[in-house]
Amino acid sequence: MEKQQEPVGSETIASFPKEVQKSRIPTSCPMCKGTVTLATFPYTAKLTRGGKPVEVHMEKFTSPKCTKCGEILFTRDSDDQITAAMREHLTSSS
Repeated sequence: MEKQQEPVGSETIASFPKEVQKSRIPTSCPMCKGTVTLATFPYTAKLTRGGKPVEVHMEKFTSPKCTKCGEILFTRDSDDQITAAMREHLTSSS
């Protein structure tokens, strides 16, 4: 029986935290088919609160990201980071 070939980029997925692996992140980018890796980078989330625009900047945002086109693949962990940053922003601006 022939061994099934691993999908391209699967070695990068294996290095993701277990909770990210369970969220079924694709190993290739849905936009350009490039390799998806877990990356840490500056990110500004643009949200609305009470109908008003709010920008929350994070210096160390960690999320799966395409190495070719830069597409960010958001996960539950990504949402948690944004929510925590928003709470901190609202607390510090009160």
